[in-house]
This record gives sequence, structure tokens and C-alpha cells, in this order.
Amino acid sequence: FFFSSRRRHTSSLCDWSSDVCLPISPISTHERPSRVMIVDDDTVSTLLLGEALEGAGFEFRIAASGERCLEEMGGDTTLVDVVLSDIKMPGGMDGFELLERLRAIDDTLSVVLMTGYDGYEMVRRAMSIGAYDYIGKPIRRMEEAIDSVRRAAGATRLVRERAELLEEARERNELLHALNGELQILASTDALTGVCNRRHVDLSLERQMSGRSAAPFAVSLLLLDIDHFKRINDEHGHELGDEVLRMVALTLLSTLRPQDLVGRYGGEEFLVVLAGVTPREAMTVAERVLGALGDIEIEHEGSTVRIGASIGIAGIEQDEPDVSARDLVRGADLAMYQAKDNGRNRVVLGVPVSRPARY
Repeated sequence: FFFSSRRRHTSSLCDWSSDVCLPISPISTHERPSRVMIVDDDTVSTLLLGEALEGAGFEFRIAASGERCLEEMGGDTTLVDVVLSDIKMPGGMDGFELLERLRAIDDTLSVVLMTGYDGYEMVRRAMSIGAYDYIGKPIRRMEEAIDSVRRAAGATRLVRERAELLEEARERNELLHALNGELQILASTDALTGVCNRRHVDLSLERQMSGRSAAPFAVSLLLLDIDHFKRINDEHGHELGDEVLRMVALTLLSTLRPQDLVGRYGGEEFLVVLAGVTPREAMTVAERVLGALGDIEIEHEGSTVRIGASIGIAGIEQDEPDVSARDLVRGADLAMYQAKDNGRNRVVLGVPVSRPARY
């Protein structure tokens, strides 16, 4: 099994059978660059992604189908840190089946799926069968895709390190507990902001909604989208954009109750789950959040950056019948877009919405 390294060769992308590929030496995973297998039949976007990965210090290889990916691995997945696979591919195997096959072979290997069909059901299915993360196509912010791959590679390495420690030094229990704690945090936390990631929020919300059948309670969601975030990135740079995201997350955590669930739901979107809070009560909470965000001033190169947000709300009363987590999220999403349409930096109360999933 071989990996190409275009930092050591001047040739174009190396095919699996090329004689200019270098064999992987049996060095420690601590010493070598992270390795990514890209599985996609879209040549142009794959080349662009590969160039970006290489520029970020990764080694990468390309397989045009899920079958080709498994064939080239030959059952040995330990030389790969991340598989980055499209969902829709020609042939008999799509990205979901490839994910399931890889998880059956090696459950330490992180798989990130790519899709141009960013529907709730598709994302939920990917996460439920073990995807580490998903990336929308076309990739609009390559640095976010690279960051996702970097976190996935880190997760793979942490899991494999834990397995090695179990075999080599079972007496090191304290270190193993620390590593397990890191893995749990990594699996549920957004690395940039420190709040929950989308996968953890979705799973937690599903559990809460399932629990309403036994003991009904009110539930409300706030879906917050930072206004003019692209302009902030364009005018002040992505480092300041990252700082804005961290400030919004910190403001949410400091404004809400300890038991409220806060998660980064997309690039500049945050989802808040308020258990035991009616939709009308959630309006008050959202207005308080909006006021706290409005008090933020970030000084940058002689200018002051202020933060605004559009917030959509959807929820159900305690005595209302069950609705799905998906319908609540959709309702909050539509209300958030209505807030955008109404002039931004405001709160709109919506209702749970049921509609066919988009694929």
C-alpha cells in the first residue's frame, strides 16, 4: 500500500499503480503527516481539495469509487487517518455503504462524508451510522473543510493511541481515563467555540423529544445566525471571524441557564435547546441574548466590530402532542430566515414545520 507525496515528487497526482509512489515507512503515527483518502469521482473538485490538503501538511490519495477505496486499502486501514468520501458516487456503493463497511473493518478510522444535498435526514443518517462529520458541496470555505479533516485525523489518532495503551500498559489507568475524557469531548464539542457540535445537539434533542411521551414538558429552540458574517470575514479576515464565533458562543453560555444546550449548528449558526421553556418564554430569552450580543464591541485595526444576529424560535407547550426534533428545527430555521427577510438583528417566533426531506 503506497501514498504519494507531491512535496517529494514533481509529477502530477500519482496513480495507485505508479512507480513514482513511495512506500510508507513503518514510522510512528506521531512522526508522519496525517493521511487522507479522498473518495470522489469529481476530478476537478477532488484535485482542488487535494491541493488544499497538501498545502495544509496532509498526505492524500484518491479513489474514484467506494469499491476502489476498499480495494486499495486491502483490508489494512491503519495507514489511513481519515477517509473523505462523497455520498453520491457511480457504481454499486455509495458513501453510506462505504462508511458502514469501513466501520465494520476499523471503528477507529474517522470518516467525513461530503454531500451536495444538505437535508436534515441525510445529515442525521450520516451521523447515526458513525460519520465523524459532514461537509457540504460545493466546498465554499476550504479552510473549514481542512479544519474538519484535521479534527477527524486527531480523533483517529487519539482512538488508536488509546488502543495501543490498552495493549502495552494496562497499569496506566489514569492516563487512559484522561484520553477517554478527551475523546468524549472531541466527539461532542466544536473545536473552535467550545460549545457542542451539531451531531451532539441533534442526538440530545432527539433524546429529549423521545422523553416527552413519558413526562410531557415544554421545549423551545432558538436558531441564531450571525448577521453579515461573510462581510466580517471579508473586511477583517477569518481570524477575527473566528473570534466573533467564540464571542457569540461565550455570550450564549453566560446568558443562558447551565442546563440549556448550546451548539454550533453550522458555519455561523448556533442552536439552543430550552427544555421546560414555552415558545413565548423563549421570546424573552432570545431578546435577552440579542441584547447581550449587541453589547459586544471588538476593536480591530482601528475599527470597532459589532455583532448582530437573526434568531428564529420554534417550540411546543407542555400539553401539546409530540412533534419530531426535525420539525422543531425546521420551524426555527424558517423563522430565522424570516428574521433575515424582515431586516436582521431581530427575533421571530415560528412554529414546528413538517415537510418532505430534500435529497
